[in-house]
Parts: sequence; structure tokens; C-alpha cells
Amino acid sequence: MDYSFSDVVNVPLCSEMLRHFYTASGIPCAFCRKDGSPLASAGGQMLCHHFHRTHPEYRKYCEASWEEIGRAIENGAEEYLHRCENGLMDGAVPIRVEGELLGYVVIGQFFLVPPDKTAFLDRARANHLDEAAYEEALRTVPVISRERADAALRHFRILANLIAEAGAHRRQMAFLNASLQNANALLGTQITERVKAEEALRRSEERGQFALEGSDLGVWDWNLLTNDVYFSPRWLEMLGYGPGEIRERFSEWYDRVHPEDREHAVKETQRHIRGEVPFYEARHRLRCKDGSYKWILARGKIMSRNAEGKPLRIVGTHRDITEQVQVEENLRHAGTHDPLTGLPNRTLFNDHLLLAMAQARRNKTVVAVVFLDLDDFKEINDTLGHDVGDLLLKAVSKRLKKEVREVDTVARMGGDEFTLILPELHGRKDAEQVAERIRGAIARPYSLGDRVLEVSASLGVSLYPLDGRDVRTLMKRADMAMYRAKNDGRNLWRFWEENTETPRK
Repeated sequence: MDYSFSDVVNVPLCSEMLRHFYTASGIPCAFCRKDGSPLASAGGQMLCHHFHRTHPEYRKYCEASWEEIGRAIENGAEEYLHRCENGLMDGAVPIRVEGELLGYVVIGQFFLVPPDKTAFLDRARANHLDEAAYEEALRTVPVISRERADAALRHFRILANLIAEAGAHRRQMAFLNASLQNANALLGTQITERVKAEEALRRSEERGQFALEGSDLGVWDWNLLTNDVYFSPRWLEMLGYGPGEIRERFSEWYDRVHPEDREHAVKETQRHIRGEVPFYEARHRLRCKDGSYKWILARGKIMSRNAEGKPLRIVGTHRDITEQVQVEENLRHAGTHDPLTGLPNRTLFNDHLLLAMAQARRNKTVVAVVFLDLDDFKEINDTLGHDVGDLLLKAVSKRLKKEVREVDTVARMGGDEFTLILPELHGRKDAEQVAERIRGAIARPYSLGDRVLEVSASLGVSLYPLDGRDVRTLMKRADMAMYRAKNDGRNLWRFWEENTETPRK
């Protein structure tokens, strides 16, 4: 069957997914047809769109870059990272359905190392481009480590496999439906001699119609009058069972649905039986033979009714979507957590602070906001390299989490800046004790492989509701208190005090 990439995927949903991925990672990305034209994208670069692809001298390298990626994919590459002669990086992952190339998932454009700005501007000037506008566009191109770029390609390779699987299922469904239509046309020309044989054939056709993915789907057939349920061999295999190990009763499914999902699954079934929705669909977890749970996408439809219209049978399928749910969870986690340390990022930190403030209002308690900046971290990064700097940041994050309570929040704002939320305090004295404990913990030596490093931290503390009643004010004042600690000699903590604000330098 001949169809295009846009027939396989939900383009608006893909566009939203790309937008969230770009927001979480900063890596530009797109879905493209096999000719390279985009279907959906997020974070496209002005440098390429407004300059390189519109100027003959640059455009020929853009086209050559895409041809190079295409050749690599045609030769069997599952992912490919390439540096264009214009100086920017592109990466691509193919989407194939049963061996047929339908399109690509693309990341780019970006730099793996900070660019030589002078060389870029000299070339732009030589090609009579608007130098100021070109420089502004150059600043918007992100610098991404090779590790992060490879991780993004691996992530999109999993997504491409899911899309390819869905495309194969769509093709099989179309073939199956065509076969069923031909069979029905043939049966319409014949005289049925035995009602029982006709009923058995109809049931067989209905089960085949719902086997959308062949052996990959588990089929079930529920008799609403007797509560008997037919479970196909694949349905049993999906949960780790063999033939005859499960009775053909409705309770065998019901008792295996995760307790947290059971109400929703049953509710959606009843909505279809009452005629509120045209078919049944629900995502839920099912317990396997070994006690583990798998995420299942359940779909079904009423197939027969009595003379009064009362439903008699529902036929449906179960598909294992555990891997898909894990990908979705990873994306949600990436949107709220720092990729290096795994700590909450600014977005999640703000949410936690709002909740802590609301709780403090109810309980008449105090919340401390701590802004922490490592002293002389830039010197360590510059002299020992970013890899060592990253190891140190991870070690600091672990030490911070160890020093606080379960109800506290430790987040990374970026660079060497961390923030903490300390709820359920009773005043300054509690905050002083925690701040001093954290300062001392950070100052202890760090053993990183064959290196022993020392680093200290300057901390600023603001208190809710004493120093502010909103997130912005509390963060600003904790930040200013931290800079006063820096100016007072470092390796110190300071509370925010009115009329002694020290601005960032």
C-alpha cells in the first residue's frame, strides 16, 4: 500500500512533542519527509533559515549536507551526525516502514564547540550579508556537547521505531480489511444453508478484523450475558501465560488490572456499553505471571445486540505499550529536571516553592529559600576541563541532597548555581543551622577519580513570609544575600537584610 509519512503519524501531536523536547533540551529538531521538506519542527535556527538557505554561496553546502546525510541513511545507517561545510551540525534518524523510507527525525542546527565568531563574520562580510543581523542570528545557535547530541539521536531512534511499528500495523490493517471486504462480497452471492456455520464464520471474521497487528496484538472476545471471555494465545503470551493457565472468565482480566487503573478501565468499558462513545479505549496496567506490570492499550467494540438493542458481545485487542509509556515518562522528566545532575530545574523548583508557601500559610510556619553559588568554580572548569567540572557538579548535588530532609527541595538553576527550599521551619534559627551545615558539607574535599578537589560555596537566604510573599521577590533577595556573602569573603552564608542589597556584578 502506498502512503506518505503524514499518513502514519499525527502531525499536530508530533509538533507538540517536538516543542516540549526543544524546551527541555534546547536541541532544535524536526520531522521531515524523505525529500527533506519539514512536517513539524521546533527551535529552527535563523542563521540557516534567513541566511544560509537563501544565499547561493551557502545554499550549495546546505544541499550537499542533506545529500551526504541521505547517502548515509540509504547505506543502512540508523543514525547519522554530520557537520555542514557552513560550520553547523545536523543529525538524522530514518523512519522506515517495512524497509521503505518515509522520512526522517532531524536534530540541528547546533555547534559541538563554541564557534570561531570572527571567521563566521568575515565570511558573511565577504558574501555581502548584513553583518549585524548575521551576528545576532549566530548568537542564537546553541552549543551542545557530543554526549547530549548522541543521546538525542538515540531518543529519536526509539521514537522512529515506534512510528515505524505503527506504520506497519496500519498497512496490515488495510490489507486485512480489504480481505474481509472481498470475503463479505463473496459470501453475499451465496445462500447460507446452516445458521450455526454462518454465525461461526461471522465471529471468525470479527476477530480477524480486530487483529490489527497480527500476532503483536492480544485479542479478547467478551460474552456480556455469561461473562465468559476468549483470550487469544498472544494475549496469554503477553502476560507470560501458556494455554489453559487462565480461565476464560471476565474476572481473570479484572483481577489483574492495577488497583490504581481499575476504576478508569471499567468506567470506559461501561461508557461504551451505554452508547456514550462509539468504541472502548483505555490505557491501564496488567499484572503478569511473574508479578510485574505491563502498560496495555485496550480497544474494543460491541459486535452484536439482541432484538431490543441490548449489547451481547464486545470484541477487542490489547497492545503492550510499556516502552512507549516509558518514553513519554522520560520526556516529562526531561521537561522538569536538569539533565546533568537529575535535580529539579527552575520550572519544577518554582512549582515546589508555590506549594511550600501555600502550606506555610495554612500551618503558620516559615519557608527558607537558599541561593547557593560555588566559589571559584569557573577556575576549576577552565583549568581542568568541563568533564571534571561536570563531575564536581554531580558530587555537589549528591552532597546537597544528603544534607537536607525528604520534604526539602534541591534544584539546579544552571552553571554552578543551586537553590533549596526548606519548608516547615519555625524561624531564622532553624534556617541558620541548615545553612551552616550545608556550607560545611560543601567545603569538605571531593575525591573525583585520581583527583582531590576543594571548593566552597556562598549562600544567601530569604524567608517566607518575612522577606517576601511571592516567588520572584524571595528568589531575588536570596540571590542578593548570596552576593553579599561573596563580597564578605566567600565560604559564608548571609540572610537578606533590608537596605543592604548587593546587586550582581
